[in-house]
Amino acid sequence: MNERLFEILDANPIYKNAYYEFLEIHKNNQGKGSTEEQLAEFEKYFARDFLAGLKAGDTERFEIIKGERITIRKATLKDIDFMSRVERDEDNSPWVANWPTGWRIAKMGDLNFLQTVIEKEDGTPIGIMIFSDMADPREKLQLKRIAIIEKGSGYGKEALSLAKKFAFEMMGTKYFFLGTKEHNHRAQSIYKAMGFIPDIPDPCTSFHISDKDYKREEISAFVVIREYTEDYKQRLIAFLEKCLPESERLLDINGRHSFYNDVKGHFRKFWCLFDGDEIIGAVGIRTIDKESCELKSLYVYEKYHGKKLGYRLMKTAIKNAEMLCFKRMYLDTYRKSEKAVSLYEKMGFTYTENYNNNPVSDVFMVKELDS
Repeated sequence: MNERLFEILDANPIYKNAYYEFLEIHKNNQGKGSTEEQLAEFEKYFARDFLAGLKAGDTERFEIIKGERITIRKATLKDIDFMSRVERDEDNSPWVANWPTGWRIAKMGDLNFLQTVIEKEDGTPIGIMIFSDMADPREKLQLKRIAIIEKGSGYGKEALSLAKKFAFEMMGTKYFFLGTKEHNHRAQSIYKAMGFIPDIPDPCTSFHISDKDYKREEISAFVVIREYTEDYKQRLIAFLEKCLPESERLLDINGRHSFYNDVKGHFRKFWCLFDGDEIIGAVGIRTIDKESCELKSLYVYEKYHGKKLGYRLMKTAIKNAEMLCFKRMYLDTYRKSEKAVSLYEKMGFTYTENYNNNPVSDVFMVKELDS
């Protein structure tokens, strides 16, 4: 065994236990039936990787890519306990394996792997991502693992969006892929919503995006906002049927959402956001009284988030509300829609009381208009 490694293990019982624990795991699993010479040969290479991992993992904070609400940074030795806790989380453990500590340390020194931590703006860690094929990512790059402990707030989708940006824009890969277990329907739904394409003949567990697919996701030069006409009705309904489930809602066109059958009658103004001939977003204004209006139906496909399209739709709605001489604009939303609330705050909306007795919403806001 490497003399320097022996000194480190002798001085640090935690690393020593992790080292020998993994050797024992290997001996009783993948190495079962191996000769003493084969086990010794394995240990030689494992010792090399373990020492490299100790060196690589003992680093300062290094940010890889930053999004609107989260940052992806390189994992260090200090993150090992957290990463294991994420994998053992009761919602994650059925779908992801828990790497033994010794193996995780060794992989920190493996140039083929990149282990990362997902953090919120305040530095709170909320998940992990592990990339493989990092030694030469030009042809292909794998997202080997993604796991979040703070679910239901869209952090996983934002992390996937940053992972795609990292893969194609920073690493220059041609093919980005990932996999999941057959019955992990929630993950499969998210991957599809984020533009990952199911593989054939295995459409349930393997997904990919090529560099050409990624480029097609970029906003085309033909994204425009158009005021609603009846010619858009079927395209609008088709858009809502796909867009609402991205925020865990379903379109009930014959029930609570029946007003979309009469957009002109329900809204004072309504606009659709087009990419070519496809509706990819929408927003409307509804009259409350002579001086007040309400911002409604602000939706943009998830794959178009982060491109200031929601901002463009809101500016259109606010400008027209002022032209119509409304003095204030109200809106309601959900506290868990953190990105939307953040946008509303940036647009000058402030918190107010429940103005419409909506039993579903838990955030109510208002903006004074320059009319």
